[in-house]
Amino acid sequence: MPKPKGWLIQQAADYLNLRLAFRKASRGKKQSLGGRKFASDLEGNLNQLRVGILNGDYPIGDYEDFIVYDPKRRVIHAPAFSERVLHHALMAVCSPCLDGALIEHSYACRESKGFSINKHSFSYISPLFHIDIHAPFQ
Repeated sequence: MPKPKGWLIQQAADYLNLRLAFRKASRGKKQSLGGRKFASDLEGNLNQLRVGILNGDYPIGDYEDFIVYDPKRRVIHAPAFSERVLHHALMAVCSPCLDGALIEHSYACRESKGFSINKHSFSYISPLFHIDIHAPFQ
């Protein structure tokens, strides 16, 4: 039986999914100003996010810009906390669908994958060519 039109949006806007997304977005951000402000009216903010997802008009693009000097000067554009919650809510629904379509050696933002696993996976192809995987992070 085919799934009804918009079922992914319905799942993303589900209240329990939004609560889980808030918990994931809060990791390491509970003391940040954005995290505290969002948590102060959690029910209202989650409802506003839910309505915005369902209507397709949730405003995005509210970035905080700051400069990091370690190890060199970089301008960082970090999304607002509410956008972090939106990201986690959407990815919780979309990841299972997208994961099967990705190649095995794609590691960015995937469950149980990451830099350390990526680093070790190149050991079997290292005789073929040389890759300096540390250079982009310096």
